[in-house]
Amino acid sequence: ADYILHHAESIPRMTVRELAEEAHVSKAAIIRLCHKLGLDGYRELRVEMAGELERRRLYLANVDANRPFTEQESCATTISLVAKLEREAIASCYQSVSPDMIDTVAREISRASHVILYATGDSCLVSSLFASKLAKIGVQCIVAGLYGDYAANTALVGEGDVALFVTYSGLLLRGAMFPNPIATVRARGCTTVAVTGLAEDDALVSAADHVISFQARESQKGAIGSFYSTACMNFVL
Repeated sequence: ADYILHHAESIPRMTVRELAEEAHVSKAAIIRLCHKLGLDGYRELRVEMAGELERRRLYLANVDANRPFTEQESCATTISLVAKLEREAIASCYQSVSPDMIDTVAREISRASHVILYATGDSCLVSSLFASKLAKIGVQCIVAGLYGDYAANTALVGEGDVALFVTYSGLLLRGAMFPNPIATVRARGCTTVAVTGLAEDDALVSAADHVISFQARESQKGAIGSFYSTACMNFVL
């Protein structure tokens, strides 16, 4: 705990192994400390610290990601609250996402013959923008479900290609498309990448070759919009 407090700025980018080595403790001791703090694990500690550090640094209000504004707010206040929420989202991502992981995934994408994106809803809209950016640098990208042709588009990819699963809540793998898409593309030799706010023990996170994760602050039910999650996914991509 003393090491974490004295090196707070470094913690969001340190792995549990690196922290264990620097603090001269076991990884199990770190996980026990996280549990004593009421956290699920070290990943949650990292993202919580990243958000808190950025709020303190920029003096940002902790805007409710589910209901950042109400119908009673003035237009000016609404604009201000949405801007603060999106700044917090980007700041949190910047602090918690590993540059090394981004670099690894970017290199995989640059070498791939095809990149296939799996996403639904607002995640699909963000993914489509990313596909457009990739096209501008000569990387062929397929948004698998843009017209509902998941199976047909999946059949186009194979060994050496990259499949990105962009999902905030995990609905992507819960009946939104044909059964078990990540297993299908892995069987075809694709490298799999998850861009998500899901927990470490989620099936998608466990199955992916690479994971780029960010702090989850929106509820699957009751949120009036996807301001936070959309900003996070857009920033990462």
